[in-house]
Amino acid sequence: MLDKWIQLEDEGYSQEDAEWDEFVAAHPQGSVLQTTSWARLKNRFGWTSHRVWLRRDGKIVAGAQILFRSIAFRLAKFAYIPHGPLVDWQDDEQVEVLLNQIDLTTYERRAGILKMEPLVWQDDLLAETWRSICERHDLKTDVDKLQPPSTMMIDLRPSSDEIMAAMKQKTRYNVRLSARKGVTVRQGSAADIPAFIRMMHVTGQRDGFGVRAPEYYRDAYELFKETNQVELFMAEFEERPLAGVMAFKNGPTAYNLFSASNN
Repeated sequence: MLDKWIQLEDEGYSQEDAEWDEFVAAHPQGSVLQTTSWARLKNRFGWTSHRVWLRRDGKIVAGAQILFRSIAFRLAKFAYIPHGPLVDWQDDEQVEVLLNQIDLTTYERRAGILKMEPLVWQDDLLAETWRSICERHDLKTDVDKLQPPSTMMIDLRPSSDEIMAAMKQKTRYNVRLSARKGVTVRQGSAADIPAFIRMMHVTGQRDGFGVRAPEYYRDAYELFKETNQVELFMAEFEERPLAGVMAFKNGPTAYNLFSASNN
C-alpha cells in the first residue's frame, strides 16, 4: 500500500484531479465536498488545500482532501476535512496508515487543530461500532460540527407519481397548485446567477442566516460547470424569478447546497 500527498492549486484540471474525482464519485462515503472543484473553490476564499491518498495495486483505495486556513489573527492554522476522510473504517490497517499520513501533512503545514467530519451513515455503522473505531484511533467525537449533522435523501429512481405519493398531502397540493397557477421551472445558466444571488440575500435576511459574497456563488457555478457537476434550476411566474436551486453532482448523488426564494 503506497501513500502520497499533493498540494492543489487553482490551475487547470489535471489527470490526477480526474483520477481523484473518479475515486470520490465511486466511494460509498464520497461527497461533493471532497471533489477537486470544491478545493479550487475554497482556494479562492482564504483556504489552501492538500490531498493525501493510499494506493493498492496502482489504484486509490483511501484518501482525504484537507483544507487549511489561518485563524486567530494568523497566529494558528486550522485543518479541516469536510465529509472525509474516505476510508474503509472497519479496515484498521487502512485507517491507521491514512490517519498517520493526514497527521504528517497537518504537522508539516503547522496546523494546530484538525477537524474531520466523515460522511458515515447510521445505516452503515452502528453507533457502538463507530464509538469503538474512534476510541481505537484516538478520535474525539464530542466536538462542534461544521456540517449539518443530519440530512434528507430522496430516491429519484421511482416515477414522479411515486415520489409525489410519498410527500405529505399539503406538499402535493402546493406542488400541483403552483403548476395550475402558471409557475414553471427551467434549467438556468450563468446569466441567471445575478438573480439567484439577489434571492439568496432575500432568503438570508428573511430567515436570519449568513449569506456569502456574490463571488462565492458565481465561482462555485463556474468551477463545477467545468466538470459538468452543477445545474441551476429557476422557478418563475410570468418570467419573474420566484425561487432557485443550485444543485451539485457527485457520482449518482445530487446535493442541494444553495437554494433561495423571493418574498
